[in-house]
Amino acid sequence: DRPLSEKAPFISAESCRACHSKTTEQWEKSRHALSWSNSLFQEGYIAEPDPFCVFCHAPHAEQREETLKNEPWVRSMHPETGSILNRPPRYPEPMADEGINCGTCHVREGKVIVSEPKPYAPHPTIVEPRLSDSSFCKDCHDFPILERHNGELIASTTPMQTTYQEWMAWKESGGTASCQGCHMPDGKGASGAGRGKRTDQQRDC
Repeated sequence: DRPLSEKAPFISAESCRACHSKTTEQWEKSRHALSWSNSLFQEGYIAEPDPFCVFCHAPHAEQREETLKNEPWVRSMHPETGSILNRPPRYPEPMADEGINCGTCHVREGKVIVSEPKPYAPHPTIVEPRLSDSSFCKDCHDFPILERHNGELIASTTPMQTTYQEWMAWKESGGTASCQGCHMPDGKGASGAGRGKRTDQQRDC
């Protein structure tokens, strides 16, 4: 129920492009890149502008600061309570518009998170085996609908996303691949199970 900590400051994906041009191009076409700016989410957020939504769709503190400036505009767009009269300006949101970018999952405290040791990496690294494990995706892709009671955020018993639970059920029935194994096999965008090259969109988690 809060932005990522100062250990994960916003770093533009443009910072990665010089050395990771292909990966950056794939990210640009992904749903992660559109997590904040896509029209379906924006329509839902205007109708129900809960800060909780921002913390997954534009999770960095710097992104949240941008979106806060536009709260008056968001309120003016509400389908029932908004008004076209004296509508406030909408300020640019260049950081929020990057949504979930490279640094969101891969950078903490100025170090790049890797799933296994990279002794020749040109930048400091942190080894985090969970990066290649399905549990790494769980917090953003499996959660209940949250409700506010007297200003307090309470988890309801109604699921909003059950992606991780669906994966667990599939695993219990004999499935062997992780989320990353299908969506980002080898980190190269190639399909698993011999299905050929995946499109950039299919790589999305």
